[in-house]
Amino acid sequence: EALCRHGDRAAALLRRRLGDMDMASPDAIRALVRIASPPARGLLAAYVRKLQIDGERTTHLLDWIAATPGRPRWSVLDLCLRDHRARIVDVALAALSPAIEASLSGRLRDALKSADQRSRASAFELIAAGPAARLAPGAVALLRCLLFEEGAGLGRSSGPHGPERMLDQAIASMSPWVRSAAALAQPSPRPSNPRPASGAGTADPIPAGDHDMELDAQEFERIVALKRTPLFRYVPFEIMAEVARSVRAQAYLAGDEVIAGGAGSQDLLILETGALSIGHGEDADNLAAPGCFGEIALVGERVPWPRITAVEDSRVLFLRASVFQDLCREHPELAIELSRLLARRLRDAGAAGAR
Repeated sequence: EALCRHGDRAAALLRRRLGDMDMASPDAIRALVRIASPPARGLLAAYVRKLQIDGERTTHLLDWIAATPGRPRWSVLDLCLRDHRARIVDVALAALSPAIEASLSGRLRDALKSADQRSRASAFELIAAGPAARLAPGAVALLRCLLFEEGAGLGRSSGPHGPERMLDQAIASMSPWVRSAAALAQPSPRPSNPRPASGAGTADPIPAGDHDMELDAQEFERIVALKRTPLFRYVPFEIMAEVARSVRAQAYLAGDEVIAGGAGSQDLLILETGALSIGHGEDADNLAAPGCFGEIALVGERVPWPRITAVEDSRVLFLRASVFQDLCREHPELAIELSRLLARRLRDAGAAGAR
């Protein structure tokens, strides 16, 4: 709102931000859309063109990873690329916001990120049918490139597609998380901080929230482990950096007791590596990494916990409910994902009871 009141002066500030290598936030794009002056529209069109190049690169890399043997080496890069593609969809929708009814915005966003091709196609057709004067130049083409096979090959290089070439493309990504994953996938030893340089002699910080946060390789790998759990799967990396900084880590050897059982805990248990046994005897369940247990504690409910032991050497993270609730106030996405997860658990429990 403050940026919009400053008109073209704000557009000049945003020009500097959009000129950086990293992704802009959807809010910055919405500000440009609302300013709507010729300089702001020109800046938006230039940025959308830049995004289309990066979107084509992202789609190319995802296709290459899907067809490459030995995919475990590329699993982190694959995760970061998928998150980046979802972020580009958000930015494209922000650019198209004048042509989308506010009441439909959330539903269209979910449909465009759906795995169902028909849902994506229906949402895309609804957006593309909007008033031409209100469609940001290039934004519809950007969505087509990201979401549909017929647009995925635009602008691709016909040169060699070996691992080194693919890593070079990933390191050129606008996403600092993709660049970090590419650095980790390099076959040669890397420094403890895996982030490549965006310019000669300058470190490329990984942003989280409103602040730049320096993350070493271990912290980055922890964020990736958290992203692989059901609760945090769809939460943006920027928020995950704050979650990763808020957990308490504990290592256990095979046979160690993790939770004695009894009184309810106020922590979410996140299994980063290893495997745990939950319960006693034949009724015990196994939890393999990456996974979570005790999500109900995050909403303030204290229910009795079973005995939990390490089946193999394991690393467990504990996240306090009070810390999670504080994060939810700043990042409602966390509360939404928790609600979805608990709803799925209730649905699955009901289906099991019916059987």
